Amino acid sequence: TLDLRGASSLTAAGLLHLFPLPHLRSARLDSCLSLLSPGLAAFSRSPHLQELSLASCRELGDGSLAHLSRCAALASLSLENCRRVTDAGVAHLSSLASLTALDLSLCDLITDASIRSLARLPLADLSLGWCRGITDEGVSALSLQPGRGAALARLCLARCSLTPGAASGVARLRSLLALDVSGCALLGPRFLAAVTPSLPDLAELDVSRVPGALRRPFPPHLGLRGLRCEFSELEDAHLAALDAPNLRQIGLGSCPVTDAGLARLCAGASKLEVVDLADTEVGDAGLASLAGLNNLSELSLFYCDVTSRGLRHLAGMRSLTSLNLDSRDVTDAGVAALADLPLKSLDVFSGRITDHGCRTIASIESLESLELCGGGVTDVGVRWLCHLSNLTSLNIGQNERVTDAAVGALADGPRLVGLNLSNTRASSACFPDMLRITTLESLAMYGCRGIDKESVKQLETGLPNLRCVRVHDTEREVNYFLGDEPGQEEEEEGGGGESEEEAAVEGEDSDDDEELSVVDFEPGEGGMEYDLDTDSDDNFDDM
Repeated sequence: TLDLRGASSLTAAGLLHLFPLPHLRSARLDSCLSLLSPGLAAFSRSPHLQELSLASCRELGDGSLAHLSRCAALASLSLENCRRVTDAGVAHLSSLASLTALDLSLCDLITDASIRSLARLPLADLSLGWCRGITDEGVSALSLQPGRGAALARLCLARCSLTPGAASGVARLRSLLALDVSGCALLGPRFLAAVTPSLPDLAELDVSRVPGALRRPFPPHLGLRGLRCEFSELEDAHLAALDAPNLRQIGLGSCPVTDAGLARLCAGASKLEVVDLADTEVGDAGLASLAGLNNLSELSLFYCDVTSRGLRHLAGMRSLTSLNLDSRDVTDAGVAALADLPLKSLDVFSGRITDHGCRTIASIESLESLELCGGGVTDVGVRWLCHLSNLTSLNIGQNERVTDAAVGALADGPRLVGLNLSNTRASSACFPDMLRITTLESLAMYGCRGIDKESVKQLETGLPNLRCVRVHDTEREVNYFLGDEPGQEEEEEGGGGESEEEAAVEGEDSDDDEELSVVDFEPGEGGMEYDLDTDSDDNFDDM
């Protein structure tokens, strides 16, 4: 196994120094931003290579795939976000007779011609998400390839240029277990009505951002286990018609679902384990319906009309490990109802939680991730949170009565990996204590005083695991990068403190597909971002 993810200074010459590796079976080189096509010639001398991930290696082009065509044993290949790859490059893969999994998502230069190049491959898993050159014609060609209808199990066509005419092609892929057509806004209700009767084994379906996708009834007793339909205009009546007793996961974010619709869903899908109700019309009464879901482990009530009174219905949910309660109407009284739950993740981002509530939360010993940004927490509350020995990620930004003293307490507390102190009264004066949190990988201090490039260097030197520091420049909001790409900067609008889900509710994902440098920034957070080690794009999701 070879794992060099995030080695953004790695070049072709460096990679070639490692080879030959005759026993190599798996290699991950995601986000190796300096790697050019000649470096992949090294893999032609690894005859047993079965799995290769090159996601976000954005300098790789068609020539790199010519080298990979010699890897006869290759079974899984990810070229996600390799945006220089074209149809000519994909044609080089046609000789990989063992390839069963291929990810070409965000390779936005490819067209239907690439699908024709895949005709002889025994693909079971194919991702073409965000490839807008893929049309109904390409889907039809895919479905008519020899053996494809019996072998292809997973297909992602998210944001492709599809119309209801794609239904005939998808319906021929009778072995599909998972289908993602999210963001294909033109599909409408006729698409699923035409497709689902022909897909008896379909278990996972994503129709997010497909308006009206579920307006026509599904076949009875559908075998779905996972359904995502955020922003699809799904209403109570559509839920009432959904016959999916084996459903385990459902995403209803930003759909006009009410308490009545939720009650009907829970009555017919009692095995639910993951429920996302973000930005729906569900309120306190709807939570009573959830109380009967004995297997529920993850629940999002973000932007719902839920108050502390409604949280009493969750008190007996012994399987609940993740809960998002981002609502100003959640107070210390509501948190008290959660004290006996086995929660690992709790997000009360804007809830009116005070130090008293922190004392209650401190009794939830299983907590690993916590967000409390409602402004009511002080240093006293932070000291209570230090009793959470399993806590690794803490966001207490926006609490203006949290000071440098809180950092001193945290330094003697849990082994934090991620910490957000944005818009608190913490300053660079807390850095001597910060240096004692040796496990820290990500730190956000937007809007905090006295922090400049030199003080960040102090943290970089003293904290061996630190990868990213996000701070605020009083003159302008800008992201600076250190280490592998010195001097690079990118201006950014907005202020710190907005969560990922808040940005999603404000508006749908941009269709512009902008390329972000080194790391993907949280929406709405301005400031300087010092990227100390570009190890991975996904290290900072919790922050």
